[in-house]
Formats: sequence, C-alpha cells, structure tokens
Amino acid sequence: MHVPITRVEVFEAARRRQLPINVPLDPWRSALRRELGTQRFARWFTLALFGVLPAVLAVGIVVTSASLSRALGDLVPLVLFWSIAAVVVRLTGRRRRGMRALLTVLDHPPVERPRDEGRLTDQERHLIRSLPEPIAAADFLFWFGARDGRDLGLELLHEVVLSRAEDDLWAALRVCFVFGLDGDHVPLLARLWDGDWHEEHLDVVTALGETGAASAVPVLLGVVDDVPRHLEGPDAWRVPVAVVDALGMLDVQGDGDLDGGADVGDARELALAELTGHVDRVVAGYAWVRLVDLHPDWWQQMVDEGSEADRAPAS
Repeated sequence: MHVPITRVEVFEAARRRQLPINVPLDPWRSALRRELGTQRFARWFTLALFGVLPAVLAVGIVVTSASLSRALGDLVPLVLFWSIAAVVVRLTGRRRRGMRALLTVLDHPPVERPRDEGRLTDQERHLIRSLPEPIAAADFLFWFGARDGRDLGLELLHEVVLSRAEDDLWAALRVCFVFGLDGDHVPLLARLWDGDWHEEHLDVVTALGETGAASAVPVLLGVVDDVPRHLEGPDAWRVPVAVVDALGMLDVQGDGDLDGGADVGDARELALAELTGHVDRVVAGYAWVRLVDLHPDWWQQMVDEGSEADRAPAS
C-alpha cells in the first residue's frame, strides 16, 4: 500500500496541477493564508532586529566616536547584521511570492464534474493517497460524485477486476479500508486473489478479514496453501499467517447487520480449529494461539484441569 501524503504535498500537487480543480480545499487555503501571515511577521521582525536596531546603534557610534576613522571601524560588525537582514528578507520575499502564486491556484470554487469510469486517473490516485488525511472524506467523495464511500470502494474493486490494472488495485483497496468492507466485497476480493497480474495478495487477505462476513471464511481457508508466485520461497509463510490473522478479525459476535450475522463467530472459530491441524506446525501453533486469544478463560480452565490432575494421584 502506498503511504499517505502530507499537507505540504497537497500544496505541491496543487502547484503542479496534479489535483482536480473541483476538490474543495478550503482548509488548505486557510492554512496557507495563516502561513502567509506568519511569513509577514517574520519579515518585519527580521527588519526590526537586524535592520532598524543596528541602524540606531550606528547613529550612536557615529555621535559618540572621537574620530570618523574610529567610528568606521566600529561600524564594521554592524554590516554583518545588515547582510543577515538582506538575506532573510530576500528569502522570505521569494517564499511569500511562491505562496501567493499557490494560493491563486487553490483559490477557486469546486466544480461539479462526472467521473470517467473504467480507470483511475493520476489525479484520482493522488487523491486516494491523501485518505483519510489531509483531505477530508467528504471532500474526497465530492470529487468522485459518490454519496457513500463503501459503495465507491465496491465500484472501484469491480472496475479493477475488469481492467486488471495493478496501479488501480492498491488505490481501490485503500478506499475500501478507509470507508469499510462487508459481505458484498467478498466475491470481488476472491476474484482478485486469483489474479496473477498484481502483488497485493496479502492486502486482499486482510481485506477479506475486514469484511466481517461469514462468506469470507471458506475463501480464506481456500487460499491458506495457495502461495502467489511473488511470495514463493522464504516468504511463503506470510500467506497462512495472514489468513489466520484475517480469521481473527471476523469478530462479529452476533451482529446481524453483516453477511452471515450470528454465524460469523462460529464459522471463524471452526476455521481456526481446522487450521490447528495444519501440516505446517508453525501455522497450526499460530492458529491455536489466535483461537485461545478469543477465549481467555481457556487458559484458566487448562490450569485448573492440570491442578486437579496433579491432586488426583496424591489422594
């Protein structure tokens, strides 16, 4: 998954015209205006400290010096202050001019525009990298013309399944992670797992766990030993471990709003119990640990049973 972007990168993207013109950027315009005010204060403070104050000292030196040559000698250190002031004023002036130009780029009202379906543009990928900060979810959905982020993620996943565009897959998964997944995403995620045109398989497994759906359980069990080509060799263990972690995420506890409802918890535990018999003892042990994590009271029961077994021979 690609890393998020910062507020500064939003400004730079706007400067390079990488952001669509209809993205509401009111918070960033306000931040830019505040920064302009800070730069203005820094410029006047520098002029006062390194410009006016040395000038006052220079007048005092000239008035109190016994000779003009001695006064000129005493004025030499003050030239350093004036040089610093000139450099700072020049740099802050250049920065403020650049910020004003950037504010001109950002200072426009949002414009309604339909999105071209099928493939993500570079601008849209840049916006997705900004989720969930620094661009707010409401502003993000405004660009895509979507009312619900979950439905948007579902739409983007469907487009990726058809286009088989690897650059679009990480973006679609990021939207799904931010706005949520459910049972409707499972069939598309299952098809994406079988794809040999991308290397986001571990993120697909994580997304299956995030759905919280009972229908994800057989899919996860079906991929536990299906190692993609790019993970073969020393990294092959990452797939079954990711599957166990994903099963551990399916902690719905009878929430009937999700696909599978009250059966999700039972299906999850049965799957973990099945994996405790995996041929790879590392995977089996990890599945047992995650299964016990779901039932902390099991440890106490095992301790109690062990204590009773120890007392039986003694009696």
